[in-house]
Amino acid sequence: MYAADAKRYILKLINIQNHIEKKGYRRIDQAAVRQAKEHLRKYLEYYKFDSDEKMRGFFERNHDKIKTLIPTESYPGFKKLMNEFINLQNHNETH
Repeated sequence: MYAADAKRYILKLINIQNHIEKKGYRRIDQAAVRQAKEHLRKYLEYYKFDSDEKMRGFFERNHDKIKTLIPTESYPGFKKLMNEFINLQNHNETH
């Protein structure tokens, strides 16, 4: 189900960024990363997005914020995370 997969992916990105930040790594756009984390976390906690249609809309509206949370290319899981992002985005565009 798209809604569950997309929500799980976004929460995974938030957790990765929290972990990276606790380890002391900082990006040039760290303020944007923090803002994106808070915005996405707040909405995912408050609204259910329990249907694929609702989650597709949320993903589309927040595309840039979600992409901001993907770690840089030096992160070991970068390619996997980017592929997941592209798959979710492509699935979103085909419906």
